[in-house]
Amino acid sequence: MCTRCRKGRSNLTAIRQRDRTTRHLQKRGIMTTGTKHKPKLAAVVATAAAMTLGLSGCSSDSDTSGSGKQKITMFMWTSSQAEVASWKSIASLVTDKYPDIEVGFETADWSNYWTKLVADAGSSSAPCVVGIQSLRLPGVNELLAPLDDAMGDNAIEASDFNESILKAMQVDGVQKVIPYDFGPLVMYYNADAFKKAGIDAPENGWTAKEYEEIIAKLSTGGKYGTVFDANADYTLPWTLNLGGVQATGESGDLDLTNASYRGALKTLASWVKAGYAPKLSAASSSSALDQFLAGNAMTTIDGPWNLINANETAKFTVGIAPVPGGDGGQSSVTEGSGFGITQSCKNQDAAAKALSVITGADAAEQLAKAGRAFPARTVEQTYWFSNVDAASKTALQYAAEHTQAQRTTSEWTTVVNGFSKYGVEAFNGTGSVEDFTSTVQKDAAE
Repeated sequence: MCTRCRKGRSNLTAIRQRDRTTRHLQKRGIMTTGTKHKPKLAAVVATAAAMTLGLSGCSSDSDTSGSGKQKITMFMWTSSQAEVASWKSIASLVTDKYPDIEVGFETADWSNYWTKLVADAGSSSAPCVVGIQSLRLPGVNELLAPLDDAMGDNAIEASDFNESILKAMQVDGVQKVIPYDFGPLVMYYNADAFKKAGIDAPENGWTAKEYEEIIAKLSTGGKYGTVFDANADYTLPWTLNLGGVQATGESGDLDLTNASYRGALKTLASWVKAGYAPKLSAASSSSALDQFLAGNAMTTIDGPWNLINANETAKFTVGIAPVPGGDGGQSSVTEGSGFGITQSCKNQDAAAKALSVITGADAAEQLAKAGRAFPARTVEQTYWFSNVDAASKTALQYAAEHTQAQRTTSEWTTVVNGFSKYGVEAFNGTGSVEDFTSTVQKDAAE
């Protein structure tokens, strides 16, 4: 263990580090302020400070490792051991191409990833290469180094990537993240349950009315026709198709109090009331996808990037279909993920080389064949389709043609947190959608 880790920091240094972490989290909307949030704020401050103090100087990227190689750390969220193994394999590709670079892999689950990223990014324990979701980029932009020069120096060609997701990873025209995957949110369905109930596989043009009839029929024997979380992202296909709106207007302003937006959320709440979807629980760590894969619900919305988990976990045949259309038309939102380099990374050149491999053609092929990612690199997309049947391939292509980029703001993390805090009661019927959306809108404006 390093000397700094054994001796620890002085109390004054610890307090300063904690305060810097607190201010940064508050500024980015990952921590909230105000009297009514103080209990949770205190807990998050303590957690973030502990992570920062516990890791600083111990696991930071150094110029060289004991082997004489340049050592950098890759940090990415995961939800299964299969994903951990997949990313470690991708990290090993860097050393295969650049023997003088060694890439260590660190991970956290989705719910803890963003707090830890911000807590570590300004410290000596900051990882160099970090995973970034397109929707979260505005909130962590200041932590990331610009990549335009790195792209030129390391032969990362913009023309190799889907244009829409590459632009989604820019801030004010500056490339901050290189994408590795993207795709529209789609409907996952239990094909075996559909067949057993005598329900035909969904067609590309199916409607929300047909969907409601289907989930009503499938809600029997303690099982549910659908399941969803209090999730600001994954409810957007419904607000689009049922109400014709996103949470963020075309002007870029957050508009959660729009009547059409609220109306779509009320429809979701009505499914819980009717018993078509289980009641939401703030205390449960089981996501909507988890419940679907466990066979407790027959449909749910998720992205194509989770196919690897679906195939390995489900004990039934998983089907994919476009999200059903409604009065707002039939559409979905596109989002994606990629990797950036932290400003505080000590090995910027080595990190850029690693980035070129992690988002390169070989990595994209490997991830696509495993079903882990629908590649942002256009040529490698064909490998992903080897994981699905012809119907699912057609469904994804149709969904990709009927989609729009998800609009977000620098306060989006506050919106996401607000959904988690207040959405459960609204969807369960113990609170109102009006109060819920008004509160989140107000918090995001503060």
